[in-house]
Amino acid sequence: MKLMDQMEISPRLVDRRDAEDTGPRTLIAEWLYRSRQERPGVEDTRLFGEPAWDMLLDLYVHQAKGLSTSITGACIGSHAPPTTALRYVELLHDQGWIEKIPDESDRRRSFLALTPTATRRLDRHFDQLLERLAQITPDLFASLSLEKAS
Repeated sequence: MKLMDQMEISPRLVDRRDAEDTGPRTLIAEWLYRSRQERPGVEDTRLFGEPAWDMLLDLYVHQAKGLSTSITGACIGSHAPPTTALRYVELLHDQGWIEKIPDESDRRRSFLALTPTATRRLDRHFDQLLERLAQITPDLFASLSLEKAS
């Protein structure tokens, strides 16, 4: 699979069918990643950029979908300038969030993967978000329905 195939992000919103394929944690991670790119002012990463978080979300979604992510792909997914993104790759690696896996077919390239500890931490985070959403969703949609009826 080519890098661009791996990095292609559809302009559509996250589809509910994605949850059936990869699970609700991946759905929420993908929604978070895509919604971050739709914020106003996102063109200037100095204002709203969080390259490390974007990398973690991107890696989480790719791993859940069985896709590999090269270092170059992770840098692109971070939406940061290349040198800044590479510094975050090193920081995430040094802090135990990601591991580097040499490409068996091309020794000049490495792939990144979340460590098992990082995956568990992100799983817990997404579970907490899903629990909070489950608590507010009925009230939220009920209030929206009342507003439309007025």
